Amino acid sequence: MHQTFVSIVKTALLAGAAMGPAWGLPTQAENRPHSAVSRATESPANGEFFMESRPPASDALPDSEVRGPVEPIEVDRERLYYQSSEESTWVRGKTYKAEVSAHGFTYIPFLGSRAPRNYPVSVRLENASLGGHEIEIDDLADVRRTGDRVTLDRGAVRVHYDFAIESVEQSFALDVAGQTSDLTLELEVVTELAGEPLGDGFSFGNDLGAVQYSEAFVLDGTGRSAHVPAELDGSRLTLTVSAAFLSSATGPILVDPLFTTYVVDSAEGFQRDIEVAYSNQTDRFLYVYEDQFSGTDVDIYATDITSGGQDPRGDYMDFGTDDWTDPSAASIYQVGTSLVAATSSGPTGNFIVTRVWDYGPGAFLGGTVQLTTPNPSLTFSGPDVGGTWTNGYELRYVVVWTADFGPDSDAQGAILASDGTFMSSLFLDSSLDHDSTDICISKSAGDPGSVNRWNVSWINRRLANNVHSVEVTQLNAVGSVVFPHESALTLPAGSSIDELDVSDAITFPEVSTPVYTIAYDQSSSAEEDTFIAFITGSNLIRSVELQESEHAELSLDQAEARLACNAEEFMVSYLEEDGSGNPYQAFITAFDFTEGQFLSISERRVPLGPVGAPSGTTTYTVGGGAALASRYSGGLISSLSLAAGHDVGIGSSANVQGHLYFPSNGYSPAFQYCYGNPNSTGDRGFIRLSGDRSVTGVKDMVATALPPDTFGYFLVASDFATVANPGTSAGVLCVGGDIGRFSNDIANSGPSGSITVSFSPQQLPQPDGAIAALPGEFWQFTLWHRDSVGGVATSNFTNAVSILFE
Repeated sequence: MHQTFVSIVKTALLAGAAMGPAWGLPTQAENRPHSAVSRATESPANGEFFMESRPPASDALPDSEVRGPVEPIEVDRERLYYQSSEESTWVRGKTYKAEVSAHGFTYIPFLGSRAPRNYPVSVRLENASLGGHEIEIDDLADVRRTGDRVTLDRGAVRVHYDFAIESVEQSFALDVAGQTSDLTLELEVVTELAGEPLGDGFSFGNDLGAVQYSEAFVLDGTGRSAHVPAELDGSRLTLTVSAAFLSSATGPILVDPLFTTYVVDSAEGFQRDIEVAYSNQTDRFLYVYEDQFSGTDVDIYATDITSGGQDPRGDYMDFGTDDWTDPSAASIYQVGTSLVAATSSGPTGNFIVTRVWDYGPGAFLGGTVQLTTPNPSLTFSGPDVGGTWTNGYELRYVVVWTADFGPDSDAQGAILASDGTFMSSLFLDSSLDHDSTDICISKSAGDPGSVNRWNVSWINRRLANNVHSVEVTQLNAVGSVVFPHESALTLPAGSSIDELDVSDAITFPEVSTPVYTIAYDQSSSAEEDTFIAFITGSNLIRSVELQESEHAELSLDQAEARLACNAEEFMVSYLEEDGSGNPYQAFITAFDFTEGQFLSISERRVPLGPVGAPSGTTTYTVGGGAALASRYSGGLISSLSLAAGHDVGIGSSANVQGHLYFPSNGYSPAFQYCYGNPNSTGDRGFIRLSGDRSVTGVKDMVATALPPDTFGYFLVASDFATVANPGTSAGVLCVGGDIGRFSNDIANSGPSGSITVSFSPQQLPQPDGAIAALPGEFWQFTLWHRDSVGGVATSNFTNAVSILFE
């Protein structure tokens, strides 16, 4: 039946349809009052989401309570972060990061995210002497941390570092009370920042800012204090405590200067490239994202938050001087943890690294696991994590990434246990004749009762002819390859693909095997377009251009599409430029899979907010898209809600924002078709139909993106058409044959620009009277509406929907 129907559609669209009545203004007999309620359920101007009640999960916040946006998702700057290893202790405050090791102390000022790189200031005590006689000190220190103090014990001298949010206090403790000679401390200061006097202290800086080394004081055990003269000669900093103070001192002596940061650009940094995961065990979402310290030093920060958008808690995955980018995260529902993966680049090489997030304390657990071995001829990038919520023993994470060998790139990965320990490697595509890039994996292995497979996809570019294709494979519950990778779709020569994403799979009654989706950006002209492909196994069912299905503007760039699903339908987020050089906008669209091959939109272009370049920058445009994670993929099968996150350029910063989204319109059994003309709003009218396929149940038709406060009514016909400007209309008529009018339901679009009508398939209006739809019949619907362009009265149409009744 489906093959026959496709042929009918193609013939109808090529041939057009016989012209029906003139589509100008309705006749007086048709202009009747109506009883239908007009409501705004899609794309509200204020960005809020309309929710409906759903059966609540037994152990989590019910979907009816979910709202958006959530509390700000941001780095908590008003606390100190510590990370310790055998080699050193790292500390991050609001205006600096610092490393303390047996070799000394390094202070790295935050000079704004626009700083091209880090400008560290390393300080080490080289000599201590009394009256010219050297005090013996240990070459390597014994390092101890107690609370916010880290001590370097050098034997005769103990060097303390007391960390505060915006400063570090350095003090030297010695047992020299009662001595009658001057005490001299000589420090080696290594930095490329220019040193110069600043009051009784010093400043080490450049045009971005400076490290201020304040005036030093000496204190004894009774609290007596005195000024300590300091001299800077090249890299040698000398502090001198007078014999007069020492001779009358009691108890230990403390020499006490202070490190602080002065920043020309006080921006708190760029946060971007956000990823999201959900833990059913704790009913919390995890947002992970980049926090840029400088041009060569990016850290990964994580914030977890309740499913209702409250109680944020955060921690750094790592904040050394290596560059950590490309975060990804997923969960295992039986374990209150998530796995976070990233790319780490530094002097020792380039790695794929992971670390476990523990939802109990809201912090990272244990150390970092390195999944790849550094190789100067290899570059690893773009890790993506898949979790699972199976009820069996197979509690696994899968991490996939791209390995660039120079001549070509391969698709690789690894299987990890639920505690994050490495289990085995995956080599998914090691061919020498093409590049395998942008590899991605579904958030989970799907419902174990019907799916229990990870979907994996990547871009294949043939080196010989530059032809792009989308490769797919699947992994079973233990991470074994189900079938060798195959090309699900291949683009014509001259077209390219980027920004790939893949969803979990859903079971549909029309298809015997679970269906999943792949989103990709296709570039074949001046703009990028977002496409959605429906896949079962390795077989392409259909690929459609999303903006055409949305009846949206095709000439604008769309970028960085991201996918999620719940138990009923798919969701896609994407960025879109507005054609005027303003920041990109972020949208979410919810869609169903109907007739075993068609995309049916149930909620169109819900706005999340702007995404774009902070003013004055030239290198940052968009980063990571609007990430999605559903509670369904995290194991809460009864939930339909999900979280979204994206970055927003505000002034001189780029900050991340979080949203909670509930696609409240329900299943849509009718697919959209036909592409018409804009109305006076600049948008194109859009129609959707909700309900079931029965010939008895009441259905709802909703038309949105209409001019406000205008009149219109729905039309129904048994044929397809594409008739431009019928009669005096400015639109395109998308239905043909005998056309019936819901003229008893003429409605006003109101301030929201939407019209809703409920109807029974037993009463479909036709020119010779109402008839009943029969099982197995296709019927098509559209809406005609008044409009005015430049003060001239006209009319227009929405696109159309088609439903197969059962």
